[in-house]
Amino acid sequence: MAPKTKAAVRKATAVEDPAITAGQAKDFCRAYSTNCTALAIKLIPLPLPLNSDKKDPHCPIPFSRLVLGPVETNAGTSQPASKTRGWGPNHLCAIFDALISSGYSRLLSLNIWSISIGGVGAAAVASFLCRNRSITSIEISDCGINANGCDAFGKALARNATLTQLNLDNNLNIGDAGAAALLAGLETPNRCLSRLSLAFCEVCTAGSIAIGARIHMLHNLTTLELKGNPLSAAGVSALLSSGVRSHGALESLGLSDTGWGRETVAHAALGQVLKTNPRARKFDLRGNLPMGDGCAYAYAKLLETTSKHVIEFKIEPQEIDPQLIRKLNDACAANLKTAEKKKKQKGMARRKSTLKK
Repeated sequence: MAPKTKAAVRKATAVEDPAITAGQAKDFCRAYSTNCTALAIKLIPLPLPLNSDKKDPHCPIPFSRLVLGPVETNAGTSQPASKTRGWGPNHLCAIFDALISSGYSRLLSLNIWSISIGGVGAAAVASFLCRNRSITSIEISDCGINANGCDAFGKALARNATLTQLNLDNNLNIGDAGAAALLAGLETPNRCLSRLSLAFCEVCTAGSIAIGARIHMLHNLTTLELKGNPLSAAGVSALLSSGVRSHGALESLGLSDTGWGRETVAHAALGQVLKTNPRARKFDLRGNLPMGDGCAYAYAKLLETTSKHVIEFKIEPQEIDPQLIRKLNDACAANLKTAEKKKKQKGMARRKSTLKK
């Protein structure tokens, strides 16, 4: 085995040595405080675990997750505790600049919720994403992200090689323009992101069409969640026909409560996906208008014959014969059992092959 270079040793040490990461955490907090002063904003204590050592009780220990939500005021006083959106876009700029300048290398997950960060805050997160080499999951929910923020995220995804999950749920200002901007920002394909969620983001028909046209730029996307968006039958049809049908990795599609029901155009597109894309295995269609017994029966027959790769197919049970719902569920259960058996057989064959070598 070739000896490690000095650069490789330094990189491994920076990630694995607890003493160094503890020092990085301390440097990060110091840099955050300095940045707040420079930006003339109130210093809000970071929600980080602190050292239990009596010699340095205020020193944070290395952390892998950072959660920012509404700040609780009046805590520890005689006044009733209340929630306020104390964090602002400039606070995010201070935090992410501090993470970069301190060289902090342990952060894996970022969760921001119910803070009005807008386009400025989203741009700060995106800029951090371009330069960070450790984070794997970002969730920013109900934070007022708009099309400009989505554009920044799209361009960051084109440069980032670690993020596997991006959740932008409940940002009502995203809309069609934001959905289009997110995918349009991908000037080069992203091969890392595996889960994208835009639930309850007011994405309509045009946004659904835009996602379908550009989803191929997310090469390894396995889960797409669009729950609670008024996509309409036309939008769902375009998404399925131009995006999902030919995607080589997508396994799970969330289309619950997306504003369609018996429209032929949507069911024709879904039927083609079930027949031609063996990677697409899980579908959530609940919360939509009743599709009727005819559609339910047709899907059950598909799952029993042509589309035995489908292991989850959830539909709105309202106004559908319970026997048909049972037939769908039984088909999915049988397909899952077969898939698990094949997986087990492949594993055994792989082990035998390894032993022979």
